[in-house]
Amino acid sequence: MVGKRFIDSFAQTKRIVSLIAWRMMARLGLGRAQVALLRELGRSGPTTQCALAHATMIDPSAAARSLSVLSGRGWVRRRRGERDRRESYVELTARGRQFVTRVEAVYDQIAERLGSRLDERDVAALERISVKLAPLADDEQVVEPRRKLSPRRRPRPPGAVRPRTDG
Repeated sequence: MVGKRFIDSFAQTKRIVSLIAWRMMARLGLGRAQVALLRELGRSGPTTQCALAHATMIDPSAAARSLSVLSGRGWVRRRRGERDRRESYVELTARGRQFVTRVEAVYDQIAERLGSRLDERDVAALERISVKLAPLADDEQVVEPRRKLSPRRRPRPPGAVRPRTDG
């Protein structure tokens, strides 16, 4: 019963924090994925698009769409890898670095707003809970969620002929 109460309370807390954060971020005209990508680029510097998607836990195709928007606004630049032309590298532009400063300022406001309702005991309790639960993440019974896979093509029956596409 304690576990269920914890999950419900944690989920409610996460929902409240997310609502506050994204309402305040909406003032900048950005979605969640765009904010996460910009902040990660601000922390990590230039990186591959694949590594960026992984670090932010954003689906690679959703990350690509968000990066296209950010590129269109002049905040990020994409370039092909020199050794492997299939890789796409992403970096902040000068305008992007300035904008990330604005994003971080909003995060500071969010932290102040949340912190105004909490005291040291509250934060210490959450830290203590995190330390207690962390070993469970390494538990062999915990399986990482599978990524959504694109639908596979149905295999052709043996001996089937591939349709011609050259008109």
